[in-house]
Amino acid sequence: MTMVLFEALAIAAISSLLFEAAALMRIGGAMALRRAADSLCPSVQTLLYAAFFFSLLSIQLTSWTFYASGKYLPYYNLLIILYYAAVLVICARAYRFVSYDLKILLIMLYLIAVPSALSGYGVTEVLIGLKYTILPFLLYFFFRTALDSMDRVRVFLRLIVLGGALTALYVIFELLNRFTGLWPGFWLAAEGFIEAERPAYVNYIRDFIYLKSFLVRPLGIFLDIYSQGFVVIAALLAVIVMGRTLVSDRAAALLQPLLVLGILLSTVKSYIVILALSLTGLLLFNAWRFRDGVMKKRLVSSIFVMSAAILFTLAYFYKALLHMFGRLLNLTTAGSATHEIIFDEMMFFFTKKLPYLLSHRPLNAIFGFGYGTELSLAGEAHFFGRQLAIMGVAGFALYWSIIARSCKEGLRAAGARSIGETERRLFLFGSLMCMVLAATLLHYSPLNVCNNFIAAFMLYTGELAYGHNRGLYQTEGARP
Repeated sequence: MTMVLFEALAIAAISSLLFEAAALMRIGGAMALRRAADSLCPSVQTLLYAAFFFSLLSIQLTSWTFYASGKYLPYYNLLIILYYAAVLVICARAYRFVSYDLKILLIMLYLIAVPSALSGYGVTEVLIGLKYTILPFLLYFFFRTALDSMDRVRVFLRLIVLGGALTALYVIFELLNRFTGLWPGFWLAAEGFIEAERPAYVNYIRDFIYLKSFLVRPLGIFLDIYSQGFVVIAALLAVIVMGRTLVSDRAAALLQPLLVLGILLSTVKSYIVILALSLTGLLLFNAWRFRDGVMKKRLVSSIFVMSAAILFTLAYFYKALLHMFGRLLNLTTAGSATHEIIFDEMMFFFTKKLPYLLSHRPLNAIFGFGYGTELSLAGEAHFFGRQLAIMGVAGFALYWSIIARSCKEGLRAAGARSIGETERRLFLFGSLMCMVLAATLLHYSPLNVCNNFIAAFMLYTGELAYGHNRGLYQTEGARP
């Protein structure tokens, strides 16, 4: 509750600053405001880079502070203030809107106005709801402000690779520590954080920590088994797709096995399947459109490492592998496969639940039930069902249309020979990550305080691709 009040005060303070900025504009202070903003320009990029790296480590900082002092300090909530401050930077720099921004603004206005109204404008519900829905779209404008050249884009891509490598190393260290028991305090810090932050999951997580479950699963750097794989996949695909423009062949030879093992050891089935599909699809796309030898070499080596690791696991840990993938692929007689359950739940919603809601509660069917609802309208398709319950069919369509548009523009630009090689690789990476995000959002959302940055970066690459496809941006990654 303290953090909610803190965030509410921050919103009020920022609103007052915006009012003062508007007053300056009215009295002729626009040029002075713009000069002040331009003087801050070099620090905007540094602020973005530091915020991403801090978001990667913020949960660990909170857990170790709790372990050392017994005080629960959610450092990651400090980033919320940064997100609001990004709006000030945008306004101060006399932000130039383009047509691509209109849909981003539309979904932001929808998320602020409609679910908030349907939840009765409860301060706690609205702030928590916005924290989990609007941040990637707000950060998109921050990226457009900060990353105005390809060199700065490369810096952020290298930070993604660094974040993925650290996440993979953390998973490996966690598993080694689990089996050797060299550092018991490591588990006490994780357990203390989970008990304070997610009390409903304490017993569930303790099964993993103390080996009570059949399958050993690492919590990861975010202490959440479902969000760590996203940043590792992003890092691996960046190394493969961007080629030598991002990392050298020697660095790639070290990073690729580490990142592949990080994804496999995370034991999240959906990410492992998505990785296999992404590598296979990218290999085919490269053979069809890119015909790049470096990308092909890195793809083949990643597929080899993944196949060798799975074959080794199959040979020595057959029962664990069968237990892990049995329900996903329907290899056991326990019931339907996970993907079949998700598909059935989605079809049931569109054929049964949605017509019922349209006839009995049309307002909620179209606009949702608001941020305060506990409903999930699609069962095993958890995030899919929660989205529909909170923002309705209208908000759901807006949300997914933005991801689809970024993916479409990126693929179109990636296949255009008139666009520079580095930009084409960037657009291919952005569109591929849009597909990865869409696939994961059907079940569980990977978007946490760190992955919101990667999602916003994907939207930003979609905007760059949109400009290149229409001849608006001519130079290498820089806007005119």
